[in-house]
Amino acid sequence: MRVGFLFHTPVKIPMNLREYHISTELLRKGHNVLWFKSQKEGNHIFPQEIPAINIKSMNEIKLKGSRFIYPLYLSYTLFINRIKIVWLNGWNYRDPYPLLLFCFILKIFGLKVIYDPIDPIYEYTSAMEHDLSAEKKASLNRIMNRIYKLTDITFLVTGELKNLLIKNGAPPVKLHVAEWGTDPTRFNTSKEKNSLRKEYGIEDKFVIGWLGTMSPFKGIEEIIFPLFKSLEDKIENICFLVGGKGKLEENFNSLKKELKAPLILTGEIPYSLAPAFTKALDIYLIAVNPDLEFSTSVRPVKLFDAMSSGTPVIINKTEATLALEKRFKCLRYVEFTPLAYFKSVMDLYKNYEYAKKKCLLDVEKAKMHSHQKVSKDVVDLFEARLA
Repeated sequence: MRVGFLFHTPVKIPMNLREYHISTELLRKGHNVLWFKSQKEGNHIFPQEIPAINIKSMNEIKLKGSRFIYPLYLSYTLFINRIKIVWLNGWNYRDPYPLLLFCFILKIFGLKVIYDPIDPIYEYTSAMEHDLSAEKKASLNRIMNRIYKLTDITFLVTGELKNLLIKNGAPPVKLHVAEWGTDPTRFNTSKEKNSLRKEYGIEDKFVIGWLGTMSPFKGIEEIIFPLFKSLEDKIENICFLVGGKGKLEENFNSLKKELKAPLILTGEIPYSLAPAFTKALDIYLIAVNPDLEFSTSVRPVKLFDAMSSGTPVIINKTEATLALEKRFKCLRYVEFTPLAYFKSVMDLYKNYEYAKKKCLLDVEKAKMHSHQKVSKDVVDLFEARLA
């Protein structure tokens, strides 16, 4: 097989870890791989061991209608480089109209298309943009289903998300599940001294934390804010550690002024520091909005980061999160209420040593969802379906 991976935006980690691990597995098995990367700034971490050539970015196509001419340029570039299979990353392609045209042109050139939507455009947009009209939603859904029909394989991160797309009209035969978790070479239980605890002077604190995009649908206002207020004087030496940025950042700053217990706001956490952040926590809080169909169909990757690091997690019950219940014993499931989280935190605190030991027993199981393991499964599917 000769497989091409397109990056018309800068290559980044962790955004492109999937492509990296799939590419290395393809190369290990003797297949040809070629990365097509733009010359934009930001490719400083580009993996040198993977063959690559430069391509123009859309802004370098100085023609009227470049938004639609660009897919033709990319398709031709792939074709003349004898690519037979192309991988499309969903974070690179968020505009459905050029994406539809691109897939159509790729099929004309005889290429097989693998699409990894990450957050499927229709389902994600419907969840995030509440003022989107029913007519626009229906149109977007039709376009996305046409795209799925043109692909040879579309990967989704959970079976629940696959079922949601089928419910919305996507062709089942094109949809496959790849349950991407974390990279255990980065998130693990190694015993090195935790730099973040030392940096923030919280080495002797009981640290409860949250990490993510500070947006309204993350359960921040419903769960995190009232929970912190209820816990501040209930646990000796308690400290709250929060990483991220977004619309609710100012709300966190206001909460910091109100709380008696220390609330440390780290700002955005780069991926290189995410393992240290995860290990710095005694309890990792994750809240998923149960009222959004999209949210209940996905599992936050930070859930696997925590499990690989042996960090206890409290998460609310959704169809997708409960699917892990039989596989992992360390997860603490609660209802989506501040009181439920509060009771779980207090119980975990009182029985912490026992709970921590249970989490450490699940570390090896978490590797079944590692990038390395899932990449092998993905390449096996390539060979079975596309070779």
